[in-house]
Amino acid sequence: TPLVAGCFGLLKSYHPEWSNEQLITQILGTADDINSINPGYENLLGTGRVNALSFMSPGNVSMPQVLKLDLISMSYDDANGNQANEPGEEVTLNFEFRNYVPFVGDDEAIATLTTEDPEITILSGSATVAIPPDGLFTIEDQFQFLVSEEATPHMAVFTITFESELEITWGQEQTVEVLVAPGGVFIFEGVENGYGYSGTYIKEVLDHLDIHNIYSNTYPPTLLGFEAIFVSHSNIGEDLVQGTILTEEHSMMFQEFLENGGNMFVDMGTMFTLIDYFSYSNAAEIKSLFGVQSNTIHIASNPIDSLYGMPGSVMEDIHFIQSDQPHSWYIDDLVVTSNAVATFTESDYGIVSVMNDGASTYGHKTFYMAYSLAELVDIDPLNSKNNVLLKVLDFFEILAEDYLLAGFIADKHDGPVTMEVQFTDFSFSDPDIAIQSWEWDFNNDGVIDSQLQNPSWTFNDPGEHDITLIVTNDMLSDTLTKPAFITVNHGYLVYEGEPDGEGYSGTFIRDYMEENAFYSVTYRNEIPEDLEGYQAVFLSFGNSPGNTYLEDDMANIIINYLEGGGFVYLEGGGSFNHQSNNQEFLGLFGLYSSIFPAANPINFLEGQADALTTDQVFTSTSQQAIDWVGRYVPNESGIIAFEESDFGTVAVQNTGEYNQRTFCFSYTLADLVDGEFPNTRDELLGRISNFFDIYTNVYSPGEQKLELEVYPNPTKSETVITYYLAEESVVSIELFDITGKLVISLVNQFQTAGIKQVLWNTSTIPEGIYFCQFCNGNAVGTAKIIKVK
Repeated sequence: TPLVAGCFGLLKSYHPEWSNEQLITQILGTADDINSINPGYENLLGTGRVNALSFMSPGNVSMPQVLKLDLISMSYDDANGNQANEPGEEVTLNFEFRNYVPFVGDDEAIATLTTEDPEITILSGSATVAIPPDGLFTIEDQFQFLVSEEATPHMAVFTITFESELEITWGQEQTVEVLVAPGGVFIFEGVENGYGYSGTYIKEVLDHLDIHNIYSNTYPPTLLGFEAIFVSHSNIGEDLVQGTILTEEHSMMFQEFLENGGNMFVDMGTMFTLIDYFSYSNAAEIKSLFGVQSNTIHIASNPIDSLYGMPGSVMEDIHFIQSDQPHSWYIDDLVVTSNAVATFTESDYGIVSVMNDGASTYGHKTFYMAYSLAELVDIDPLNSKNNVLLKVLDFFEILAEDYLLAGFIADKHDGPVTMEVQFTDFSFSDPDIAIQSWEWDFNNDGVIDSQLQNPSWTFNDPGEHDITLIVTNDMLSDTLTKPAFITVNHGYLVYEGEPDGEGYSGTFIRDYMEENAFYSVTYRNEIPEDLEGYQAVFLSFGNSPGNTYLEDDMANIIINYLEGGGFVYLEGGGSFNHQSNNQEFLGLFGLYSSIFPAANPINFLEGQADALTTDQVFTSTSQQAIDWVGRYVPNESGIIAFEESDFGTVAVQNTGEYNQRTFCFSYTLADLVDGEFPNTRDELLGRISNFFDIYTNVYSPGEQKLELEVYPNPTKSETVITYYLAEESVVSIELFDITGKLVISLVNQFQTAGIKQVLWNTSTIPEGIYFCQFCNGNAVGTAKIIKVK
């Protein structure tokens, strides 16, 4: 009944004209509908129908007396009506909110507007609000503020706070950003620091160049007032669900801004294809403003393999051979107008970038690129995204003559312990003012490690390393720090295509491993360029809709790791779909093929006798996205791990010719619904971990946990490990360092019952953290040992 009540309230808010009878019919169906499915339920919509209708009266519904509020939209009215919120101007803020609780409202709630912005004065900041049950409500013409006469361009942050006699469990305080005193440069990025977007990168460069800018993930009502706009929408992907869609309203704002003489940079995979596909009313105007005569629509993906700067353009001689862009669908293939200049072409594809100087029309300037600028992989100073961006800034005439911009690249970013990295400086300075010095800090300790222009450095410490470069010329100094620029691989990698995404398991696996495993866990949302050094790798690609594609470059990285004897868990319904013809990749996972996926919820997921999943059964899942569930055909080394009833093989474990170990799974492990032991997610993940030689602190029912005593600990030169054997058995004691590398095997022999001790001489090993693993048949024990100087 609470579910019916919730559906009733939601449907009523959209169709207030419907009668209760119509609403109940929409939710429950007619009596004939129900009876045709379950003949034994005749009374559900007979006598029960009357009860349902009477139940829908608010007096008969037991609902929590709380409010759940959310901001739906915001608008503002300024004094002169141009929505620019200029210095000295009074502005009225208007909001639309929604309460999501059926049958519960408050006619006398109080809403308060506040800000800590020193350039904003609240003129009217309190309002009495009627909050309806499960419905929309507005606050109009009640909140006013004054922009200071000395206001500088920025996003002012306001807080709206609600007070009610009822408890507000969601949305009591909500913040909004309002553009004030627009001027200088505005940067829009669809997702903050999003993968495949360029806004964050552009802002960082402009900050280094002391070019004032305003950054936001939402568009203001107008772009007028700015000198230049930088817009990044990313690529929309095959299903048009990635990136940020350019709406017709956005395109109208572009048109207005450019027809008033503005300068605009856009990187977006498919702007011109999109405005044609959706038949935007101003498609012709947008093309003309950007210098595009026509465009060819390609229903295909086209990642960069050779992007060339066009002869005769400012990008001449610039070349890129790779991009880290995650999606490259429907890339615009352009024919430019006679007054515009083609700037980049992609080999075997077409013109993908255009520059237009509208001096003869509106005095505007535009630069469009169909790939993400930030994801271009730099080769050297000439062939670098910084060089491209500096040329755009110069074209827009906002680059100072005496500029200095620090920059560098490295020949590798990920690798095992004792990784030698070659760094290349590609800092830029005014051509008339040469750079005089370079200072590098590779350890993030504030100490200069090298003063060479292009040094090399060997990294021995596991983990992530920030790299800092300070460059100086006769006039300026610029410092660039790239956080986590170098990663020395160790422990376990957990990759999740979307952070804490629906239908992904990365966050669940990370939390489990951090709590129960010995070594450190690295969590990433991008697959590193090299996996060597990780003891095991866990990859979660999600399921459709909303999954992450396993692209060719990702597959090659995984292949290299597995051919080196790595351990990989890989999940995702359609993970192998984009690699269905990659026999090398499939074979490493013990597969002949992965049959094209289909929709299939879990009914009876049964572990098989010869696999690590033996005696495990799962009968349901909370996984919402099940459109792509792959069915596997194992090869001679692949072992069927799970069969789904009336569907097929959905999990395969494999030990291959390179001593690699893999486990692939078509469902989301994190969304499996736990039953009684051993039918739990933790037990399944623990078994997979043990298959990968990862020993955890999780003990199965009936499994004995052995206690170890280590003294002294911390130790300088030697320590004694003491343990008790209840009965004679074969004992194994091994010591590992923090990277998972075996340091020494102390014991591997048959021992009689009783108290035992073993001495470990630590004088010759480096200081650090070590792990002791004790195995005794069905009993296990663990201990952490710290070596100090």
